[in-house]
Amino acid sequence: MSDSSTSPESATIVEVEFDVGSRSHAFIDASAGEECTVELAEINARPDDRYAQFFMVSGGRPERIASAVTGDSALEATPVTAKQQSGLVEVLVQQSAPTAMLVRRGAIVRTVRASNGSGRIVAEIPIPHEPGELIERFLDRYPSVGLRRKREKDSVSPGITRTGCEQIVVNALTDRQREVLETAFEAGYYDWPRRRSGAQIADTLNISSATFSEHISAAERNLLTHLFDESDPD
Repeated sequence: MSDSSTSPESATIVEVEFDVGSRSHAFIDASAGEECTVELAEINARPDDRYAQFFMVSGGRPERIASAVTGDSALEATPVTAKQQSGLVEVLVQQSAPTAMLVRRGAIVRTVRASNGSGRIVAEIPIPHEPGELIERFLDRYPSVGLRRKREKDSVSPGITRTGCEQIVVNALTDRQREVLETAFEAGYYDWPRRRSGAQIADTLNISSATFSEHISAAERNLLTHLFDESDPD
């Protein structure tokens, strides 16, 4: 079922992708009810044998997602950051949760995504952990999960994900700073040569050139500080 040309002898990682049914993941039903997207940003083991999972909500209210998940399951879900249509939700799960089971057996979970009632999980399994056995046990444990794809790779994917990048942006920028930065990027302000000047983008946003410069400088500084300043508690 592999779609990679990498030979088993040279491969060090097996990447698997699962289609996930609603009975296997509480967020899938919640994403359908709120018509939004929910994606795993981070998962951490806790000393009480539970796992803290942080999910990024896009297109929905985080507090509603947390309430739906807590109400329909034994999970504990709490909004961490919340804006009108986005934010972060922390969920405490037991070791029997699908993602926790994968992590405990040596897999590196890369994607857990639920969007409008459809879910998927992508994980990387190092060859020494016997990927075939892990996949079989995972499918037996969760009957509503189906194996969509499996392929061999010769390296692990970079640790930072798109969702992780999005969370950095959410934490680092105000709504206005993000709007100005996105508008500037889409307009070609960061192309070389620039397709549009700061003054032109300021006109699009109905602000002065000075205000544009203030917002764009603050956004760039906040992003760089969030990424590189070791004294930043976040």
